[in-house]
Amino acid sequence: MIRQYLSNFVPGMGGALPAGRTSAADLTLKDLLDSDTKLAAMFESSFAFVSESATLADAKAEMERVQQATGSCNDVFVTRTGARAEPVVGWVTDNTIAANSRV
Repeated sequence: MIRQYLSNFVPGMGGALPAGRTSAADLTLKDLLDSDTKLAAMFESSFAFVSESATLADAKAEMERVQQATGSCNDVFVTRTGARAEPVVGWVTDNTIAANSRV
């Protein structure tokens, strides 16, 4: 969904950048969420957050907690303390967790 949103702003695709943005590099997650209320509702409940000091196991546990609560979670965003209001400094996907997990 993030890639799809960003693809709107590839030169020649005709997407108008939100006010105050001069390029796709200036876009924020808030811009994506503000673009579509249904998309925002889905995003608000389908990802997790962990702190910079969290391990991949912590990210997996938080992803599973959100999946259990909402039925969907494929992404974990990393912020300084794990608070969702902080700037995102990293992104862990379900594929990253699967590729680095051992059974």
